[in-house]
Amino acid sequence: MWYFDDTKKLNNIFQGEDRMTRRNLLKGAAVGLTTNFFPKSVFGANDRINIGFIGTGGMGRSNMRQALNHENARVYFLCDVFEDNLAKAIDEAKAHSPKTTRDFRRVLDDRNIDAVCIGTPDHWHAYMAVEAMKRKMHVYCEKPIARTVEEIKLMMAAGKKYGVVFQSGQWQRSGNQFIKAVDHVRSGIIGGIHRCQTWLHWQDGGIGSPADSVPPEKLGYWGWNMHLGPAPYREFNENRFLYKWRFFWDYANGMAGDWGPHTIDIGQWAMDSKGPLSVVSLGDIKCVNDNRETPTIWFTSYQFKGFQLLFDHNACSPAPEGNKKNGSIEFIGENGSIFVDRSFCSLKDRDGKEVEGVKADGKAGYEHWRDFLEHVRDNDLDTRTSLERVGPTNISCLLAAAAFKYGNGTKQLDWNPETMTSSNEGIDPYLGYSYRAPWKLEI
Repeated sequence: MWYFDDTKKLNNIFQGEDRMTRRNLLKGAAVGLTTNFFPKSVFGANDRINIGFIGTGGMGRSNMRQALNHENARVYFLCDVFEDNLAKAIDEAKAHSPKTTRDFRRVLDDRNIDAVCIGTPDHWHAYMAVEAMKRKMHVYCEKPIARTVEEIKLMMAAGKKYGVVFQSGQWQRSGNQFIKAVDHVRSGIIGGIHRCQTWLHWQDGGIGSPADSVPPEKLGYWGWNMHLGPAPYREFNENRFLYKWRFFWDYANGMAGDWGPHTIDIGQWAMDSKGPLSVVSLGDIKCVNDNRETPTIWFTSYQFKGFQLLFDHNACSPAPEGNKKNGSIEFIGENGSIFVDRSFCSLKDRDGKEVEGVKADGKAGYEHWRDFLEHVRDNDLDTRTSLERVGPTNISCLLAAAAFKYGNGTKQLDWNPETMTSSNEGIDPYLGYSYRAPWKLEI
């Protein structure tokens, strides 16, 4: 096994004049991944589940904190290419005395690990999840579960092949107010629903346009190269690192990928739909002056069988309109409406009078991790956000980006939710992703 633990030595190589050596290192970053298949663990009632956390930035540590709230979970391994992130996670999980590394392959090769939590940038999700599945490790993966539609299809196939528990970080499905909203929709209390509207309105102050530079010391050239992974090689730019990477197509899909798995997912879940029949997406970069690539104003219209779903993203909003703020969702039916966000669920009649209101109980994150851990213990694959449940809804989110790149409002992307394919000529480049050698996504 080839690991890159001698960071200082490797940084010197990258910074030196031997360009051939640097090129060879870039090409050889994935050499040595093992193909060992680990036996699936069997848990007793009091056994602790050993979890490896890959990616310990904001969401990675948030998930780790949720796991720490459960007595049957053990933070066994921590991994991050950025030493600052790793140090923060080590401090928070010190009671569990976790092992640490900067190379995720050490986590995947540890036979004591039962499950992994993937909290890396989006473009790493599919590869790491599939490699964990091959080793019979259960997977908790942040949303969106992949960067492209084709990756999700491969992940779903891998899930069936290896039979491990999978949970997406779409914790809103465990929120009491969201569950109530879905129950209301399916009960027929507001009659036939013809429209679902989602809002993501906020004020984006911009991320600036910093010049390319040398990676910070606690990341180094090796860490930067591993951060990029299967994405195209770029010189270090602070806007392509930490939170801001989500505004670049190499690694993510902007707010459609970031928030769509929360809002679009709830709409599609409530309506019990496998996916849209067509998508039109229109967007632009307004109100900021920086080097991002993804839209700040973005409107996507989905046509499902029997209803329309709208994803409305406006990062130039002077102020949220009423309750229509980040993550708001409304179902409009013949006899009333159902509104839900992260604070409450409100059922209203045709005259707009509230019939019932339910506040969030604040337990969604805890319940979501409890659901995952119990399913791992019982080897039950049917979690609240299993691949079978959220694979199709994540695809819908990524179709917004595909439709935007394909036509930006001038072309309709036609979709067959049964076969998860499009008949549009020239659409394939926007549904797939070419991995940088030597990384390969194979199941």
